[in-house]
Amino acid sequence: MIRNDKLILSYFFIASALILFPASSYGQDRGGRTAEASKNTNHVQEAPPVSLPTVPEGAFAEELVNRLRIGADLAEQMLSSAGIEPKNGWISEYPVTPDILLEIEEGVIKASKAGRIDLDEHQAGRALADLKAYLGLNVAAAPPLNAEDRYAEASPPFGIDEFYSKNGPPVMTYYPPPRPYHEMYAWVPSPFWADGFFFSGFFILRDFHRTVPFGQRTFVVTNRFFEPVSKRVVVVDAIKRPLERSMFAGQEATVPSPQIFSSVAGGRSGRLRHPTPFPWRQPKGAHW
Repeated sequence: MIRNDKLILSYFFIASALILFPASSYGQDRGGRTAEASKNTNHVQEAPPVSLPTVPEGAFAEELVNRLRIGADLAEQMLSSAGIEPKNGWISEYPVTPDILLEIEEGVIKASKAGRIDLDEHQAGRALADLKAYLGLNVAAAPPLNAEDRYAEASPPFGIDEFYSKNGPPVMTYYPPPRPYHEMYAWVPSPFWADGFFFSGFFILRDFHRTVPFGQRTFVVTNRFFEPVSKRVVVVDAIKRPLERSMFAGQEATVPSPQIFSSVAGGRSGRLRHPTPFPWRQPKGAHW
């Protein structure tokens, strides 16, 4: 069974590298590009947009094995069995944040080095890099390879107030939100690079429940879930997330959960019911 999982994962990563590379035109529409295209770009580098792409963790996991045509539950379980997961497990309806993306990347490299997948470190890293570019999640832990490509920390783009007035507050953003929206956001200190620019962290809404299009389907992204044991709604705190996630680690589940998945190797699993919608409150002076 372990051997089969390795073969299946290997087939996926090889397919990803081949299939996602020619899909660069689709990635451009989503704000992304292939890793190779990013490296060879000679024009003046543009800072990332105001809003980060909102990709649910479950959708991201399913995209990793989507050529197998299996459900998100099994996608997360398969990746977890190979050690490819956020530090405290997958939460299907929580967005992929920069810090989570770096944890997943670390898991991919470790899985490759440990032989849990049949791709070498370079092949596995390239497959994930192209997937990140395809989704517009151009986040990295290290700066560009060439010293001359290292950029200073990006400044908020012009027209950020107009963006919020027209589109409403994004779930995540690289830049400090306008003053009327300050209290709606939590600051997550987690250094990373995006499109060649350095960021010391990112901002994420303290309370969100939204539907987002992804491919040909619609997903829910939320940070609030109904916990069946205590029968209360719990929040995934963006800053203290490991504590919030691990509180579900000891609960047994007979069916893989689409909401949260902890380490299969450690015998840990969790289960949550459908999230409860919590509409955000409009702050004084804010418009959307």
